[in-house]
Amino acid sequence: MTRAGEILDRIPTIADFFVPKTEMRRRSDESWQRNPPPTHPSLRGRGEGGGTPPILSVDFSQENLEGVTLYSGSRENGAFRFTDAESRIRLQSLGNLSSFTVLIDVKVDQLRGGFNPILMSEQEKSGGILWNIRASGAMVCGFHRTKTSASKTVETPIVFTNELLKEWGRLGLAFDKEAGRMSVYLNGNLICTKKLSNRRTPDLNEVDIGNWRLKTDNVDHLDGAVKNIMVFDRALELNEIRNR
Repeated sequence: MTRAGEILDRIPTIADFFVPKTEMRRRSDESWQRNPPPTHPSLRGRGEGGGTPPILSVDFSQENLEGVTLYSGSRENGAFRFTDAESRIRLQSLGNLSSFTVLIDVKVDQLRGGFNPILMSEQEKSGGILWNIRASGAMVCGFHRTKTSASKTVETPIVFTNELLKEWGRLGLAFDKEAGRMSVYLNGNLICTKKLSNRRTPDLNEVDIGNWRLKTDNVDHLDGAVKNIMVFDRALELNEIRNR
């Protein structure tokens, strides 16, 4: 059928006005199923069967890993366990991303005093990211302080309670550069969101997971394990995070 024929086929005739509404709905549904409207460009590649692909994806159940360097620690049961102060996962240089989302499956065995780092870059680095768990069980994330500006952070309510310790959970951190907003997720639920600053561009070069280093000194490491790391070059929406 030509395009003109498709259009004429959708125009109701006088007889159609005497057809019951239920029958009209059925005909309309069948017509749109035969000739669905085009997808808007902004929606292509999203939703079921689509989705923004990660720029970095690490599955520790795979023998060969790309995009990360492992220091100390051990691989067991498809996960990477932090065993000592040297244990960490160094992400490949991802560059300066205007917006990003990081998803990590984490199991915390116990909370140490001070910091329990999830993802950290070196301090006093413009655009340097910090994401850690306090001894109280609350998470703190945002931008490190630099020589010329104070840190910009958001602190969540207490989420790591005794019930969550030693259990796997999916953590998410997203930053939307245009809105200057950082959001924290746990198991597909939005825990906290706050406008920080749209003047800083996140620097994801030389970022460590599970460890915080100042120059060459280890400050703190995570007592636990991680698996299934994904990094995206935009801030994912809540429904997208839930579908990952």
